[in-house]
Amino acid sequence: MLAADGAAGAAGVGTTVRFANGISIDAALRLTDAYARVVTGHYRAEVRSVPFKSKVRSPRLPADAISLPRPTRTLTPHPSPSFGLPDPQPEEARRQINQWIESATAGRIKDLLPQGSISSVTQAVLTNALYFKGAWLRPFDARFTQHAAFYLTTGGHVRVPFMSRARDQYVARRPGYKVLKLPYANAPGAGGQHRIFSMYIYLPDDYYGLPGLLHTLSSNPALLESSRTMSSRVPVGTFMVPKFTISCKTDATKMLRVLGLNLPFDPVHADLSEMVEPPPEPPLVVSEIHHTCFVEVNEEGT
Repeated sequence: MLAADGAAGAAGVGTTVRFANGISIDAALRLTDAYARVVTGHYRAEVRSVPFKSKVRSPRLPADAISLPRPTRTLTPHPSPSFGLPDPQPEEARRQINQWIESATAGRIKDLLPQGSISSVTQAVLTNALYFKGAWLRPFDARFTQHAAFYLTTGGHVRVPFMSRARDQYVARRPGYKVLKLPYANAPGAGGQHRIFSMYIYLPDDYYGLPGLLHTLSSNPALLESSRTMSSRVPVGTFMVPKFTISCKTDATKMLRVLGLNLPFDPVHADLSEMVEPPPEPPLVVSEIHHTCFVEVNEEGT
């Protein structure tokens, strides 16, 4: 877990946090004045006109709804079954949006929107990207990195590189698990108040206890640690942290609907009419939400 622990007097040279919001809209539409003021003023979104409509369309069955993804979000009528090769204009729009996301995430997230996610009936795509790069306050020495057993939730284990260092650490023991806090560097510089970040690593006492620990923490978020609950270092014996790179890509639409978010996907009851003008036919609804994340942890930072 990554958490903002508090405020510092100035931005740290070891930590970079930036976000980017964008709206790609079909050339036949424009944002309403009220919506444009919110997204450009409050969310600092970049608004772009993109070629959703094909110059020469393949035969299509009638279309009837709309779509939207995230960290990049998309607004389009529900894609209908099509025949032949992908339309050149929607594919060019998809390429441009994916290129924008790749740039906003320093090249870490590529091809977020899969082929077929943009079609000639797409009206808009909302994109949101968050980028964090932090150097440890106390980096690990790569000479002490060595392979050891990492236990899997499915049973068994694999050998992976573990980082280590012999210093006092922010460690807390709780019923059934332990928590490690690793602060990121912050250094004096010009500017106003800025957040200090730390990574919190939760380790269940049971080798295969991660599902139970996740259930405990998600059921009671008050158990999540912070600088208020972990403010002092303590001596530690054997101390190892896995070095890893992971990525995950998912269509979050089904997950959100299971959690009860149904209205934006409902072609009858969803009301997104205050976003664009003139009102498109059929009305806008959300049809897809795409999400991708990438995390790398090594001796220097995250």
